[in-house]
Amino acid sequence: MCYMYDVIYMSMSVSKSSVDKSLHQVGTANPLNQLELTQLLEHLEKDMPRSLYMIASIQSSQKNSKFSSLFYTDNWPSFSVVISKPEETKSEVHINYYLVYFQSGKEAKGLEFLRKNDFIDWSQNFLLVCPSPLYQYIGEVASEHGGKLDEDNEAQCHILYVNDEGSIPKMAIPDSFKEGVLSAEHSHQVNSEWKYGGTERKRTYIQSLIENFPTVALFTAQGQCIAYMIANEHGGMGMLHVTPEHRGKGCAKYVITTLAKKHVQVGHYPYLYIETDNEASLLLHLKCGFHLVENFQIKFVPYIGHRSLHP
Repeated sequence: MCYMYDVIYMSMSVSKSSVDKSLHQVGTANPLNQLELTQLLEHLEKDMPRSLYMIASIQSSQKNSKFSSLFYTDNWPSFSVVISKPEETKSEVHINYYLVYFQSGKEAKGLEFLRKNDFIDWSQNFLLVCPSPLYQYIGEVASEHGGKLDEDNEAQCHILYVNDEGSIPKMAIPDSFKEGVLSAEHSHQVNSEWKYGGTERKRTYIQSLIENFPTVALFTAQGQCIAYMIANEHGGMGMLHVTPEHRGKGCAKYVITTLAKKHVQVGHYPYLYIETDNEASLLLHLKCGFHLVENFQIKFVPYIGHRSLHP
């Protein structure tokens, strides 16, 4: 399941002139206020389900101050592009993550907004999450700012979502397991089992998700956690895991559908990213009542800033 990537530190030669090139002709963008965000949600609803990932991110940010983000548009109220980034004061729990939405056919606007505004710190490493049509131009912007894309660790993902609770199948708890939720202590287990985990910073991040967002887990009679799924700060679902010895028993379907219902019950659309080559996960979630956003994919693009290239 596509969810989050580590940024890899690398070394390469970049000329000072290429860095300096990014320092002229930039503008200052101001984040939207709460009233403007409410109005933005109304506009984005008109582009559902294509805009779903940005809608969910705004809703989640408004409800959880620990993971709040800032949202920028290229123009207000007649916007073409929306970009979110974590508040700098929340950096101890956030992944450095920029989320990009643009209206269909407005790739050029998205590129120009990325290029000419100062709210992105191009000296740092970050993860850029954007619609796939914009990706072919991102490398050009990265080089202008003295950085590069980590093409070895990028991923292309589908978006899947549930638009009606009635489409979520009813699932009985498999075998003799008990349903529960994850606790902070489970962050160590999740960190060791998550494809993109393994560091103390990621464990801290996972613990913050567990403490602030819905989770669903299955436990044995002895209290061992054998399956789980976690909601994240962008309003999505992820980190699905079932221990190998308990796969094929319906555990994955149970935690997926139960967490999806929790999203629906609070008025949110359940959604998630799945890598385009993960056919098994795609089929699993379709069986759980999810729908594929047709003709639309998201690219996860790790960016390596010039500060890492020239420490």
